[in-house]
Amino acid sequence: MRRSQFELFDHPTLPNLGMHHREEWKCLSLLQPWAGLVVDGFKKQDTRSWDTDYRGIIYIHASKTIPTAARKLLSQWPFNLYVREEGLITGAIIGRVELVKTERSERCLQKMKLSANTDQVNEEFHFGDYSPNRFVWHLQNPQKLKEPIPVTGALQLWTYKSFQLSSSAFI
Repeated sequence: MRRSQFELFDHPTLPNLGMHHREEWKCLSLLQPWAGLVVDGFKKQDTRSWDTDYRGIIYIHASKTIPTAARKLLSQWPFNLYVREEGLITGAIIGRVELVKTERSERCLQKMKLSANTDQVNEEFHFGDYSPNRFVWHLQNPQKLKEPIPVTGALQLWTYKSFQLSSSAFI
């Protein structure tokens, strides 16, 4: 069965048939379990030491290694509600989200304290580092890829050149 142009990824084992629309993806590498929490929609904010002017689709790359400290978190609340180590994918693009805004962590914390949904706020607080002088990236519309795309990640926002994906490539 022949795959359509929208089902192919930029993968060395797939033929280049010369009819695929190429595109550049903005990507962000995250450690597991945070990468999985983002694409599964449980983590709606990502905290960073740096800000960006970029807004739009960001593909989430799960870094190749899971640090020991991150492994220890898997048995603690709220991580243990959503994540199992045996299901964590590493070294691949696993989905995408939309970055809609960024703000200083101090401002975000003030709003979180006023929120009526304290359970969600408590979980989100434990999923990030809201220390002073950090930035909170607000993420929406998470979509998980049906098949991860093995690739080496990078620091900061980075670009990956790939074939266009159809909506059927996502769960």
